[in-house]
Amino acid sequence: EVVVELEGAPTARGKDREKYDTRSFPALEAGLQHPSVDPGITYDKWGAWLSGYAPVKDTSGKTVAVLGVDLSSTFVNADRKDLLKAIGIVDLFALPVFLLVAWWFANRVSRPFRILGKGMYDISHGDSHVQLKLSGKGSDHVFVELFNGMVNMIGSAKHSKDDH
Repeated sequence: EVVVELEGAPTARGKDREKYDTRSFPALEAGLQHPSVDPGITYDKWGAWLSGYAPVKDTSGKTVAVLGVDLSSTFVNADRKDLLKAIGIVDLFALPVFLLVAWWFANRVSRPFRILGKGMYDISHGDSHVQLKLSGKGSDHVFVELFNGMVNMIGSAKHSKDDH
């Protein structure tokens, strides 16, 4: 049985020594055993609240009371709106940075395929002497060297066939 005790709390809701039905508030019942908090806003005859509970134990460890702290849903919702606004502002500035990084990464990953695609296009349109050029270092060079080696082998095979 939970009883509302208002001694020394003139602004508390409820009547002094009023029995409180806990069946609709499992977090309050859990608060008799260990600290707990409502998973969301709860509603009772006094309004809408976010509440936390903690057992008050005597020296033998027996629960003699539960301490409950209520925060009005008005304050919770105001804090939630402020938090969402701050997240929105951060997202507004972070999104362009993320998009720029994604564009750079996609460009970097697709570069060897664009280079090879251009070389293959040139070969398919009759330029059997195409040699790809690439500045800088990196894995792109492996593709360029393999492609250029392949074109040289095809050219050599074509010349030896023409010679015979």
